[in-house]
Amino acid sequence: ALSDATGAFTLTGLIPGKMVQVTAWKEGNYVAATMVTPTQVGVNLVLRPYHTGDHPDYVWPSPLPGSGS
Repeated sequence: ALSDATGAFTLTGLIPGKMVQVTAWKEGNYVAATMVTPTQVGVNLVLRPYHTGDHPDYVWPSPLPGSGS
Protein backbone atom coordinates (compact mmCIF):
# COMPACT_ATOMS: atom_id res chain seq x y z
CA ALA A 1 0.00 0.00 0.00
CA LEU A 2 1.13 3.54 -0.61
CA SER A 3 0.76 6.16 2.09
CA ASP A 4 -1.24 9.34 1.74
CA ALA A 5 0.10 12.88 2.28
CA THR A 6 0.07 12.35 6.07
CA GLY A 7 1.79 8.96 5.87
CA ALA A 8 -1.36 7.00 6.72
CA PHE A 9 -2.15 3.76 4.91
CA THR A 10 -4.56 0.83 5.06
CA LEU A 11 -3.72 -2.77 4.21
CA THR A 12 -6.52 -4.98 2.93
CA GLY A 13 -6.88 -8.67 2.18
CA LEU A 14 -4.97 -9.85 5.26
CA ILE A 15 -6.04 -12.82 7.36
CA PRO A 16 -7.25 -11.63 10.79
CA GLY A 17 -5.02 -13.00 13.55
CA LYS A 18 -2.17 -14.05 11.19
CA MET A 19 0.94 -11.99 12.00
CA VAL A 20 2.60 -10.17 9.10
CA GLN A 21 5.62 -7.91 8.72
CA VAL A 22 4.94 -4.33 7.67
CA THR A 23 7.77 -2.24 6.24
CA ALA A 24 8.13 1.36 5.10
CA TRP A 25 10.78 2.97 2.94
CA LYS A 26 11.57 6.39 1.55
CA GLU A 27 14.57 7.58 -0.48
CA GLY A 28 17.35 8.74 1.86
CA ASN A 29 16.05 6.77 4.88
CA TYR A 30 16.63 3.41 6.50
CA VAL A 31 13.84 0.84 6.12
CA ALA A 32 11.46 0.69 9.09
CA ALA A 33 9.71 -2.56 9.95
CA THR A 34 7.46 -4.11 12.56
CA MET A 35 5.33 -7.21 13.03
CA VAL A 36 1.57 -6.69 13.33
CA THR A 37 -1.50 -8.84 13.70
CA PRO A 38 -4.49 -7.82 11.59
CA THR A 39 -6.79 -6.09 12.64
CA GLN A 40 -4.31 -4.03 14.65
CA VAL A 41 -4.57 -0.26 14.22
CA GLY A 42 -2.40 2.70 15.18
CA VAL A 43 0.90 1.17 14.08
CA ASN A 44 3.70 3.74 13.76
CA LEU A 45 6.80 3.21 11.67
CA VAL A 46 9.54 5.81 12.07
CA LEU A 47 11.79 6.49 9.09
CA ARG A 48 15.29 7.61 10.10
CA PRO A 49 17.52 9.42 7.59
CA TYR A 50 20.81 7.97 6.41
CA HIS A 51 23.90 9.59 7.85
CA THR A 52 25.20 12.00 5.25
CA GLY A 53 28.51 12.94 6.85
CA ASP A 54 31.36 11.50 8.84
CA HIS A 55 31.89 12.12 12.54
CA PRO A 56 34.14 15.21 12.71
CA ASP A 57 36.45 13.67 15.36
CA TYR A 58 36.96 10.34 13.56
CA VAL A 59 40.53 9.71 12.39
CA TRP A 60 40.63 7.48 9.34
CA PRO A 61 43.40 4.85 9.57
CA SER A 62 45.60 4.37 6.54
CA PRO A 63 45.01 1.14 4.62
CA LEU A 64 48.69 1.05 3.62
CA PRO A 65 50.97 -1.40 5.45
CA GLY A 66 53.55 0.20 7.74
CA SER A 67 51.88 3.60 7.73
CA GLY A 68 50.91 3.54 11.41
CA SER A 69 47.54 2.86 12.94
